Amino acid sequence: MTESRRDVNVYSEENNEHDYSNSDPQITLYDILRCPPGLRRKLRQFCTSAQVLVTRGRTLRGVPRVFVLRRAFFLFWALTVTLFVYLKWYFPLYLTSTVNRNSLEEFREDWCRVRRVVTDWELLRATCQGNTKFGVNLPGWSMENRTDPRQSFIPIMDIKHAGEFSRFSIQSQTSNGQPKTVGGDDWRVLIWGPSALAPTVIDHGNGTYEVLFLILEPGNYFASIVLDYSMCDGMKNPPDYWFMLEFMSYGLGNPPSCGEDCKLLWDGFGRWFNGTWTPQVKGLWTTPSPRNREGVLWIYGDSNAGRFYRSLRRTPLCKTVFRGCTMSYNWIYPIINATVEMHQRNFLPINVTRVLGAIAKVIRLPQMDHEKSVIILNHGLHFITSTNFSTYREVIDRIVSLFQETKENDEGGVELKFKGKMIWKTNAAIHRERLRFPHNHKRRFLTRQRVQLYNAYATWAMCKAGIEVLDVYPLSASFPNGTDGSVDPYDSVIIKTSCSSQRRTFFLTTSA
Repeated sequence: MTESRRDVNVYSEENNEHDYSNSDPQITLYDILRCPPGLRRKLRQFCTSAQVLVTRGRTLRGVPRVFVLRRAFFLFWALTVTLFVYLKWYFPLYLTSTVNRNSLEEFREDWCRVRRVVTDWELLRATCQGNTKFGVNLPGWSMENRTDPRQSFIPIMDIKHAGEFSRFSIQSQTSNGQPKTVGGDDWRVLIWGPSALAPTVIDHGNGTYEVLFLILEPGNYFASIVLDYSMCDGMKNPPDYWFMLEFMSYGLGNPPSCGEDCKLLWDGFGRWFNGTWTPQVKGLWTTPSPRNREGVLWIYGDSNAGRFYRSLRRTPLCKTVFRGCTMSYNWIYPIINATVEMHQRNFLPINVTRVLGAIAKVIRLPQMDHEKSVIILNHGLHFITSTNFSTYREVIDRIVSLFQETKENDEGGVELKFKGKMIWKTNAAIHRERLRFPHNHKRRFLTRQRVQLYNAYATWAMCKAGIEVLDVYPLSASFPNGTDGSVDPYDSVIIKTSCSSQRRTFFLTTSA
């Protein structure tokens, strides 16, 4: 007989031995306060049932409870491992792998640092503030204090797994091995491996330079580090007479939010992988704007703009999306005959009013007076070559004002004079190492530092005005093979066809 059966028998015998009949007919206070026999009986039955359940709970269908607990423990860990694998494979790398190294806040900080450099023109020129006049150096910035790349070294390397921000530091030193304590060097760095990218180089102003980059494809990488300029030579402005004497003789062939309110057509940052440009953040391009042969696409710029136009003119973008595509070839002023212009001498300073008048003439044309018309505008490399930074700021500010001009409409309201859309295209990167004579005086002021500075101010001004920006600098700066050699093997600014095709694909995608 089981223990539970014995407990039930004992309970039955005790019930039989008690006599609940009341022989005394008189009801006393004790009888009133006493627990009724029925309730006591139910209470005893409940306790007995609970004891039976506890006894039976020692086993589960003949299986020991210890084994049941082990099985639950195994199931718990199986679910934990499955969840980890799911997060590792299907969540963004910056939300998983980075947490092992540091906090998500640190990743966000690095993410935003490399993006703020795009528009922080004041930071870019801070180290060389007051030392940009050509032919004049500040005290202590003489020849013997120039950086020697053979003496400079890398004191810190913080290389992380793919999907995390890595960095290393460059310590500039003079030819006698003395560490530099001032900034102003232009270190050109390119990261090579399974993918190619141009990292962000940050001048700390104390002789050290932080190289910050995000690699997403694992593998072996190496860095190409070249010193282009030292002691702010790459930031020098041309003298006032430079434009008059030299210009015409020279022709150039939404992610973690960083608090920046800028209408970027794409994020801009990415890397070249297997010959294809792969952005770090996908899905930031503008939403498609359905149209059927409406408006005109006008491309306004230099030889890079000309090549971009020629890659588009026979595509559906110019045949079915827009009513047509055209372009204006421009250096500082519109160019009709480049051969004549290259040998022209007028010995006059730059005429900003003439620059603005040429743009206004285009956007006032009847075919551009349409809300679906678009002008892609760039003023850059020729200005960098021949004008100082203050003049370029004036040009950019007046371009913004031109597109913000308003007029009174027929209903008495106020509307913009130009009904279409203006897209500002940044300057492409240069590759001076491709030039036959890279140190020719005609190209003295065409430096990487000045390209970045001019780009930063123009992008900042356009973002502030709410004008959309197409940033092509990272795309061209990190291109593995540099500029194109199909026409001129020593070209430093014309990027290869694959770069143009990436921009063409962008417009075909967003306009379809």
